[in-house]
Amino acid sequence: MPKRVKYKDLTPDLVAETAWNHLTETKKIQEMTTNYADSMTKLPSNIPARNRYIAGVMAWTMSMRRSEVKSAIRTAVKSAKDIKDQIVESIKEEIKKKIAIVR
Repeated sequence: MPKRVKYKDLTPDLVAETAWNHLTETKKIQEMTTNYADSMTKLPSNIPARNRYIAGVMAWTMSMRRSEVKSAIRTAVKSAKDIKDQIVESIKEEIKKKIAIVR
C-alpha cells in the first residue's frame, strides 16, 4: 500500500498538482463513477438519507436567511476575493519576471 501524501507538507502548487493527478487516475474515475451510480440508484428508497437531506436543507435555509449570517458571508467572500486577486497578481508578476529572464 503506497504511503499517503501529507498535503500540509507540500507547497500549494504541489498540493494542487497531486490532488489533480489523484483525482484523474483511471482507476479512481471508474471507482467514483461506479459508486455514484450505485448510490443514485438506491437513493429514492433510502429513507434515512431523505430525512438527513431534508433536515440539512431546512437548517441551511434557515441559517442563510439570518441577517448576521448573510453579513458574515458577504464579508468573508469579499475578503477571500481580495486575497485571491492579490495572489493572482503576484503569480502574474512572477510569470512575467520568468519570461523576461528567458528572453
